[in-house]
Amino acid sequence: MSQVVKRDWGGRGLTLERLERELDGFAHARGGRPCRLQLYVPDNPDLFAGEQALTHSLLRRLVGRAAVDEEGNAGDGSGVVVVEVLHMGGCGMGAEGAHALAEALRGGGRGGTLSKLWLKRNPLTLPGAEAVLRAAAAADSSPRLTSLDFFNTQLGPEAAAVFAEVLRANKKIRHLFLGGNHFGPAGGRAMAQLLRDGSALTRLSLDISHLRDEGAASMATALQQNTSLTYLCLKYNGFTPRGVASLFGALQANPRSRLETLILGWKLTYDELASKDGVPPEEIRSLANHVGTRDDQQKAVRSPLADDEAEAADAEGEEQAGKKSEGVEALVRLLRDPHCSLTHLNLCRTFLSVDELAAIADAVQHSNTSSLRQLHLHPQTDDLGTQREEKRIADRVRQILDKRGREHRQRGQEEPVEADAHAHVEQRQRPADVEATPKPAAVAQPAVGMSELRKRKKEITEELQLIEKEDRATGDDEQLAKRAHDLREELAGIADAMQRAKALVEAARKVLRKQKKRQRKDDAKRNPDDCAHTAHTAHTAHTAP
Repeated sequence: MSQVVKRDWGGRGLTLERLERELDGFAHARGGRPCRLQLYVPDNPDLFAGEQALTHSLLRRLVGRAAVDEEGNAGDGSGVVVVEVLHMGGCGMGAEGAHALAEALRGGGRGGTLSKLWLKRNPLTLPGAEAVLRAAAAADSSPRLTSLDFFNTQLGPEAAAVFAEVLRANKKIRHLFLGGNHFGPAGGRAMAQLLRDGSALTRLSLDISHLRDEGAASMATALQQNTSLTYLCLKYNGFTPRGVASLFGALQANPRSRLETLILGWKLTYDELASKDGVPPEEIRSLANHVGTRDDQQKAVRSPLADDEAEAADAEGEEQAGKKSEGVEALVRLLRDPHCSLTHLNLCRTFLSVDELAAIADAVQHSNTSSLRQLHLHPQTDDLGTQREEKRIADRVRQILDKRGREHRQRGQEEPVEADAHAHVEQRQRPADVEATPKPAAVAQPAVGMSELRKRKKEITEELQLIEKEDRATGDDEQLAKRAHDLREELAGIADAMQRAKALVEAARKVLRKQKKRQRKDDAKRNPDDCAHTAHTAHTAHTAP
C-alpha cells in the first residue's frame, strides 16, 4: 500500500503554474516511490488569477483521474503521486474557477482519487458552489469524494435549498461543512428537511449560519428522526435557551440517535474566531448561543449602565441566582438519560452561570450514561475572577469523565485476563498425577503481541504530531480535537494493555517456576534411592583427598 504524505504549501503566493512546478519537484524527489498526497495550499489568493487558471491541466491532475508519474508528467491514474485531500481555502476562486474545477471533477471518472475537498473562504457564490456540488455528487465521477467544505463562500438561503435537493437525490456525500454562510431560518428549514428525508450525511456543520430559534426548532424536528448524523456543529447561530432546549429535547426523544458530537460553543474569543474564519467579530458576537442565563458578556458590548440602573441589575441578578435556564434543565435531563448517545459536547462561551455549571457537573456525576467522554465548559467569560470558579468546575467534570473512560477501557480488557488467571489457579490446584510427569505450563501471551502494541503506539504518536500541523492548515479545530482526544484515549489504552500484558507474563512465569519446583519434589518422592545416590556421590566427590 502506498504511503500517505502531507504537504502544507499555504500562504506562499502560489499560482497554478508555480504549484505545478512544486508538485513536479515533489514527485521527482520521491524517486518513483508511490504515495497518496494530502495537499494543503490555503491562503494563496493568486492561485486562480488569470484566464489560464480556468483551463489549466493541473486542475485535472489535482482532482481527476490523472496523477503524476516518475518524470512529473500527468498520467492516467497509475502514477506515483495521487491526491487524496485538497485544501484550497482562501485561494481567490470565484464562480468561473469553480466551474473549471467542476469540469475537472467530472473528467476524473471512476478513477478519481480525491476524497476530501476544502474550498472555504472563496467567493464561489451559488452558481460556483452548485457546479462543484453537482459534479462531486454525480455517481459517475470521483467515487471516493465524500467530504466537501463550503465554509464562508457567500451563500444564502436559496443555496441551502439547492444543497438539500442535490443531496436528497444522491447519497455519496457524507461530510458537509456549510458554516459562515447567511442561511437564516429558511436555510435551516431546508437542511432540516434533508435530514428528515433519510440523508446519508454523517457530519454537518452549520456554524455562524444565522439560524436563530426558528432554525433550531427546524433542526430539532429533524434530530427527533435522524439516525445517520454523528457530528453536528451549530455554534454561533443566535440560539436562546428555548432554542437550545428544543435541540436537547429532540435528542432525548430519539433513542435511535447516533449523534456523538454536538458543538454549540467555542473556546476562542470573538476576535480570535473572526481572524481565523474571516467573519467580522461583531457578527460572531451577535450570534453567540445562549444556553444559560448569564448576561455579563452582553453588558460588555453595550454602553455602560448608569449607577442606579447597575444597582437594579445587580438586585435582579441576586434574585435570579440559583435559577437554571430551560436550556440547562433540558441538558440535565438529557445527560441523565441512559440512551444519550453524545460523547463530545462543547458549551464554551454559551453564557452559563456558575450555578448552572455546577448543576451540569452534578448531572454528569450522577448520570446513567457512560457514553460522554468530553464536555467543554471553560471559558464562559473573560472575567478572571469568575474564570477561576468556572475552571474548577470544568476540571471536576473532566476528572469524572476521565475516570469513567479509564473504567470503561479496563472493563473491556479485564475479561480475557481474568480467564487466564482462573486457568492458572485451576492448574495450580489440580492434584499431581503420580503416573505421569506433569507438563510445564506455557507462558501466557497477551491477545495482542507487545511488538504490535509498540508499533501502534509509534503510529499514534506520529499522527498526533501531524494533527498539530494540520490544525493550523485546515481550521477544522473541533474535528481535529476529537480525533486527537480519541488517539490519546487509545494511547492510554495501549499503555494499560502493555502494563497488563507484562503483569500477565510475569504471573505465568511465576507459576511455571513453582511447577518446576513441585516437579522436582515429586521426582524425589517417586525415586528416593536415586536422589540419595546422587547426593552421596556429590558428597564423596566433595570430600575426596
